[in-house]
Amino acid sequence: MTQIASAAITQQDCQALDAQDPLRTLRDQFQLPPGVIYLDGNSLGVLPKTASARVADVVSREWGTDLIQSWNKNHWFALPQTVGDKIARLIGAAPGEVVAAAFGALAQTGDDIFGVLRDRWGKVALLVGTASGRAGYLPGQLDCLHS
Repeated sequence: MTQIASAAITQQDCQALDAQDPLRTLRDQFQLPPGVIYLDGNSLGVLPKTASARVADVVSREWGTDLIQSWNKNHWFALPQTVGDKIARLIGAAPGEVVAAAFGALAQTGDDIFGVLRDRWGKVALLVGTASGRAGYLPGQLDCLHS
């Protein structure tokens, strides 16, 4: 990384660093208005340019044309495992150890199984796990299980 000697960093210094950034071209993969720097970490994030075409394909072809055949033909049955494998890479689990589902996610590492259950607003309601044969939970907002 380039070191800047002066205490005051100018806009020109920042632009020079940006020009050398190896990740600079990744910005082109997203639909972002010119001049916008989007750092909102509490949203869906910026729309990838490929997402609109993919969503249109799922709606028009997989759902509209293939109908119920999509469960097999388009591998809808395998989506919990497919998404789980992507999550596994992020959390250090092996392929096949995480399954994603509407209620949360389950992960298995060896003999240990952990699950995150979410309430109807997406807030973590219960963290369940078995470690060495012992079941436990992280107490929290268990009232969501009764609503």
